[in-house]
Amino acid sequence: MSTTIIGLFDSADEANQLRQKLLEAGIPAGQVKIHPTAGSTGATATTTTTTSHHDKSWWESLKDAFTGDDDDTDADDVGSADYYAEGVRRGGTTVRVEAPDNQADTVVRLMRQYNAVDVDRRAAEWRQSGWKGYDASARAFSNEEIAAERARYTATNQNRQQTTAATGQQQVAVPVVEEQLAVGKRRVNQGGVRIIRRTTERPVQANVNLREEHVNVERHRVDRPLAPGEAEAAMKDRSIEVNATSEQAVVSKQAKVVEEVVVNKTAQERQETVHDTVKRTDVEVERTPGQGGTTRTDKTSGGTTSSDRTQEKNRQP
Repeated sequence: MSTTIIGLFDSADEANQLRQKLLEAGIPAGQVKIHPTAGSTGATATTTTTTSHHDKSWWESLKDAFTGDDDDTDADDVGSADYYAEGVRRGGTTVRVEAPDNQADTVVRLMRQYNAVDVDRRAAEWRQSGWKGYDASARAFSNEEIAAERARYTATNQNRQQTTAATGQQQVAVPVVEEQLAVGKRRVNQGGVRIIRRTTERPVQANVNLREEHVNVERHRVDRPLAPGEAEAAMKDRSIEVNATSEQAVVSKQAKVVEEVVVNKTAQERQETVHDTVKRTDVEVERTPGQGGTTRTDKTSGGTTSSDRTQEKNRQP
């Protein structure tokens, strides 16, 4: 769904700047239409344009934007379309935007930022000058007429501001600013302990007694006669083996836990007083003297003075 939003601008430059901002806000270019499109030099942009003869399609689309396709046409809607058409005849520029519903507020805010005209108030000023309503056959304003009307608008606004000030209705808000101290916490690394385990080697020694055997062979000359039974046995073949043994050192290792390094953390809380400064602005209200009066100064510190409260009460409806 989309919403049609139309704004009237005295300055064509402001209308073109608004168009650029709308495009930057994501409104498609085809949904932003400016009338008239020629020129961007403010009040002189429309010197001889006549909406009825030269741009009838725009006038028809403008009426459709206010009245729609319903047969039941509201006279107020037609009147609003007349206001915009008359504004263009008098040198204004219209910007018509087909905005998605979720961006309608953004379009309205930007139009106000670029000084969109209050068409109802402007139409009331035209009527005070004798305007009877929009005439499609009327000629467009000349450059001189446009400049004169712009000057009249400026003078009217200045008179309105002066009248408001004279009646005591002008209001100026002077903010009283005060800083508030907010103390938070953040973690800071205070250092710690790093434990590194490395494996090293060192030489060790131990004494062990080893036994070693040796085989010795000795020959001795003997002159001994054999007994009758020994001779037969002595003449038989025989093999005798004698083995020598020795001991060797055998090394084995067994790992044992001989020490433990235990690491833990303890936490404690402490209270610290933070010292700093905060700023604030104080507003002094100085009463200017009238005839035979005296000057008085009231000072406010965040609230209102008794004199201020009396004025606020008087302004309530």
